Amino acid sequence: MNLSTQTGPAPASDLGRPSPPTRDESIRQILTPTRRTIVPIRRGFVQLGHGKTTRPGPLAEFVTGHDERGLDAYLLVHGIASAAEPHTAVMHAGAWARILGLGEAATPTSAKSAVSKVMRRLEQRKLVTRSRRNRTSVVTLLREDGSGEDFKRPEGRTRDDRWLQFPHSYWTDGTYLDLELPGKALLLIALSLPAGFPLPEQKAAGWYGISSSTIGAGIRELLQAEILHRDQKWVETTKSEHGWTQDYRYTLVGDYSIEARKRAAKSRYGDPETADTDIASDVEDALDELAGENP
Repeated sequence: MNLSTQTGPAPASDLGRPSPPTRDESIRQILTPTRRTIVPIRRGFVQLGHGKTTRPGPLAEFVTGHDERGLDAYLLVHGIASAAEPHTAVMHAGAWARILGLGEAATPTSAKSAVSKVMRRLEQRKLVTRSRRNRTSVVTLLREDGSGEDFKRPEGRTRDDRWLQFPHSYWTDGTYLDLELPGKALLLIALSLPAGFPLPEQKAAGWYGISSSTIGAGIRELLQAEILHRDQKWVETTKSEHGWTQDYRYTLVGDYSIEARKRAAKSRYGDPETADTDIASDVEDALDELAGENP
């Protein structure tokens, strides 16, 4: 994405203004009030249906459209808005530009235009709706499957309501900067699967709507980042040229392991006495503060 750079002296009104928080600081500032370290996202975002009706979820469109910025934007919106009703994220476009890394080498006008384009793509995929409140942007979360239905917290009562657990560590330990789009997509896929899962590249391409080369690249990224562990063994098969084939099984480790995610889910709100209204109020205060720091 080409963004025009800002040149010339700073406006007189900007002289003496403290530097805005960094991207990392801004992300922590908006996620901390949600009182959780993990976010439940319906598996329908990754894959829809089951059995013979299995088909790719909305994730595939981010990958085939090379929309890494959009994927990070969606995960941030979800992390903020899913914490409490009314499931909205209310923030100035300039603040969004900072947490999405769009304002680092661009004029404010160019950065805000880029934010609008990113959010428009999410809206076109029926993952959010957008509106305005005075000078702020109101982004409202919709159901993760792209159906356009209102968002409600998943409860797991039906197969279509099951969820994966997305750790805040993705943001706080810099994983969002270390991984490229294939690795980010494979992380979401892996989070939707049990430990020791197989992922044959050719078959998985049909399961998730992502090319086999992208799946292979994503696996390599996660292995290099030491987020994923691979077990390998030889399996006897008469169909192979040499009578044997390699069987690979994968397991997420560290903060992304099933055990770590279970622990995070149990302490999701930290204080069980905290009501949704308290969380919503704290999130709104954090977003207001972030907007106030916006240059």
